[in-house]
Amino acid sequence: MVGRLSLLLAAAAWSAPLADAHAMCVPGRTYLSPPSGTAVPRNPSLLVVNPRPDTPLRPLVDGRPAPFGQTRLDDQTVLLQVATGRGHLLTLDVGGEAVSYPIDFYWRPRAGRLAGRARRTNKWSCSFTDVVAFRFKSDAIGFLVEWREGEAGSAWVATSPVASAPRFTDLPLGHRSCQAWNIPQALYRSGGTVSLTALHADGGRERLGLVRLESALEIPDGPELLDLWAPLDEVEHPVHHTGDRRPIAVLALAAALVPFLFSRRRRPSTFTR
Repeated sequence: MVGRLSLLLAAAAWSAPLADAHAMCVPGRTYLSPPSGTAVPRNPSLLVVNPRPDTPLRPLVDGRPAPFGQTRLDDQTVLLQVATGRGHLLTLDVGGEAVSYPIDFYWRPRAGRLAGRARRTNKWSCSFTDVVAFRFKSDAIGFLVEWREGEAGSAWVATSPVASAPRFTDLPLGHRSCQAWNIPQALYRSGGTVSLTALHADGGRERLGLVRLESALEIPDGPELLDLWAPLDEVEHPVHHTGDRRPIAVLALAAALVPFLFSRRRRPSTFTR
């Protein structure tokens, strides 16, 4: 029964040639980040993952062909930059299948903040999942993951907001089902440290800092459960610096102590000659 179910899932995955980046990635299948329907800024950047050499990419703005450029980030990821001008709707034709992005003239990037992390594991007949999944409150379309193991290495990991939490972005590092390791297996097994840089739809890059590939929280790979994510104090390095809050805390403590000190009355002395 399990074998039949696995075959059905694999067949369903292969039948769809184009998908959003948060869907299961199957080798040889093209998918996009951010997903279709996401609002993007003017002149946006999109990540196209696993594009086949013979798959044409044709962007249209309000139905008219638009100039664009392509930059290969690694062996499976292409950065597509489209000049939209003052258009309102970007349509991307990927091998005959169209996806659309409304253009938001007031779009602003949101600074990233690590909201939690958990280890996710799952095994099935022909593959397995073993990842540490980081959740960011961010609108990043992809992450540059860098590490040093003997020689410096790096890999782009495309992503997109999950359906149940459109203002959050998940970044799984490790081995995902039906895929290869997106970081070195030895580095993952040893709980090493990687450096993260977020890529936003406006082309900007945001340094997020260092994270360790481990988590005390372990949940099954499957539905997203927001209330099970690990607390923020697991982060070794703050991801988004908003300034040193210690002076504010000291002032607040002083303000609370002043009324208390002035309210104390001096007791009469009991010393007698």
